[in-house]
Amino acid sequence: MARARLLKPGFFKNEELARLPFSTRICYAGVWTLADREGRLEDRPSRIKAELFPYDRKVTAREVDRMLTKLASGDFVVRYGDRNGHRYLAVPTFLSHQTPHHREPASRIPAPPTESLRPAQGQPTSGRAVTGDPVPVQPPYPPSPKGGSRRRRRKDIPGGGGCAHAPQCSSTKACIERTLTEARRKRAAS
Repeated sequence: MARARLLKPGFFKNEELARLPFSTRICYAGVWTLADREGRLEDRPSRIKAELFPYDRKVTAREVDRMLTKLASGDFVVRYGDRNGHRYLAVPTFLSHQTPHHREPASRIPAPPTESLRPAQGQPTSGRAVTGDPVPVQPPYPPSPKGGSRRRRRKDIPGGGGCAHAPQCSSTKACIERTLTEARRKRAAS
């Protein structure tokens, strides 16, 4: 199932990605939409072709397989398998560029082997705009003084990305009413 994902401007300015053919770059952007919340998906070229190139008769499953091989050789994706013969793909820097929706289900796909996520010998560990650096130099959001990241703290603010008491609220309206009730109690107490 395709999901909405964001592409940063650095995607289009990445020199290593620009060396790849245009269709391979489109495939790479599409892989992000097919990946689950951990940046993983099944390595099934026929299905990926059907999802990303449904109207392009010249693009075959074999061609998509070649595109994925080129992306893997450039460290843009990791191809791996499990003991049962299932094949998977992972985007190593997915979580440093995406913030999956909190309701998106957890990944059912096993994580790639850790040795496949290390940068190749002699490669830089920073400065690559889109991918290739599986270990971000610094977290996308600096830690807040109270602990955790600023992104997580914003969820505690009504209308700021989530509900502080989400399990108790059945709807947005219930959340707003609960928040207003708590605010009135605090004003009355002070």
